[in-house]
Amino acid sequence: MPETQTAIETPESSNEEQVLAIISENPEELALLAESENPWTRAKVAENKNTPEEVLHMLTQDEEVPIQEMAKATLLKKKSSKITELPSQRKIEIRSLAPSCQRALAGTSTNPEELAFLGTSEDKWIRAGVAWNENTPEEVLRAMLQDENKGIQTTAALALKCRELPQKSTN
Repeated sequence: MPETQTAIETPESSNEEQVLAIISENPEELALLAESENPWTRAKVAENKNTPEEVLHMLTQDEEVPIQEMAKATLLKKKSSKITELPSQRKIEIRSLAPSCQRALAGTSTNPEELAFLGTSEDKWIRAGVAWNENTPEEVLRAMLQDENKGIQTTAALALKCRELPQKSTN
């Protein structure tokens, strides 16, 4: 009886290729690995923070949906990281907050670094709060257009659109 195959197989011969995809910092090497026939290798390239943006954009069109999502997430992190990095101590403080408190912070913070950090949260409700926050930097909202969640993509697009509208004068 033939063996049933999983959706994505990982040939033993490609272990070295997969390790390279994880640890490489070389953009040219990562670009070559992104064209591998092995989906596990492409997935590791999509997750590697050193993968060039143009390669990640290519991987957002991969035939494997999980690879597309990984590449989009890595692009989002890269775009958000262009804002000054939030100090490690503050990240620890934010992570230690209850999720409801993180959601409240996402909707009320005026600190661009906090908003960029919260915009990469695994919690979609925190990311949604960042997208609705009028203080969220434009580059964070643009990065959120690539979010894995369609609702967050839409919210970010609406927030950007609202910023383009002329402001009414209160005089």
